[in-house]
Amino acid sequence: MRQTLRKYEILRSDKDIKTLFLKGKKFTYHALSIFVYYKNINEDRSVKVFFHVKKRDLKKSTDRNRIKRLMREVYRKNKNQIYELLPSGELWMGIHYKSNNTITYTEMEKNILALLQIIKTGLK
Repeated sequence: MRQTLRKYEILRSDKDIKTLFLKGKKFTYHALSIFVYYKNINEDRSVKVFFHVKKRDLKKSTDRNRIKRLMREVYRKNKNQIYELLPSGELWMGIHYKSNNTITYTEMEKNILALLQIIKTGLK
């Protein structure tokens, strides 16, 4: 599987994001929260994701953009793990950073990989 993050893999619709928050499961690990909503509507496997950092948590836009860039990069490199646990259907994910401090790439990778392990046990 190619390690890319295509435009159609990004969850953009306000209606879909609202559904994700209302009907999805929430998992938390250190500075990250992840919302997951699984729909078994089709036989194809697809994952849509969005990344969020609150302005209230990180005041500088450069810090927020850096954290979102780190989240996208770690997700892009490890998204094959998500496709392995998804038999069929559509999975929506929202990754939310909720700390006042910036973190390094290795810390972000450790946190997101731990969340993916939690999701694997939570969806089975």
